[in-house]
Amino acid sequence: MKYTIVREIKKDSLYEATKKGDKKRYLARKVTKKELNQSKDYLNKEINILKQIKHDNILKFYELEKHNGNYFLFYEYC
Repeated sequence: MKYTIVREIKKDSLYEATKKGDKKRYLARKVTKKELNQSKDYLNKEINILKQIKHDNILKFYELEKHNGNYFLFYEYC
């Protein structure tokens, strides 16, 4: 995984992360296998929308990574 989880913000769902070789902080949102099975289409739609949105009041989406069967969405940290 390119990112390292630094600390948990909300139990089992939101984390502060850093990216290897980068000093920026990122917000990581975990999506479990169970959640993904229930709403895979929703997650794909959300990611496609987030990639298109460029607005000062909306967190910028950076990328999606799979780790140990879970997915992590990485956003700007503010």
